[in-house]
Amino acid sequence: FATLFAEKSVQFTVASAEIEPASGELLEALVKTAKRCSKSKIEIGGYTDSDGSAASNVNLSARRAQAVMAYLIKSGIAESQVSAKGYGEEKPIASNDTAEGKAKNRRIEFNVSN
Repeated sequence: FATLFAEKSVQFTVASAEIEPASGELLEALVKTAKRCSKSKIEIGGYTDSDGSAASNVNLSARRAQAVMAYLIKSGIAESQVSAKGYGEEKPIASNDTAEGKAKNRRIEFNVSN
């Protein structure tokens, strides 16, 4: 999963959990990878930048993670294999002081365990 996200990320409509059509290719690659790891548990974690309230950020990040989970399930991944959690603005990977940093913090991460 990390390799797939090295250069691309799941894109959403601004302030929404609607997945942008441009993310289709990446999501299909994720489905193929998840199918090869059918015995693994996959947590889909959603993150936001620091704009907005902490509560709204947790809500938005959860809805985005759930949208990705729904896509995977619709594509044939077992519901028992995936879970979704919204982390909001926790664990930033870049500064929230710049537009570039905020864009990096708005992300989906996959945590895979056996």
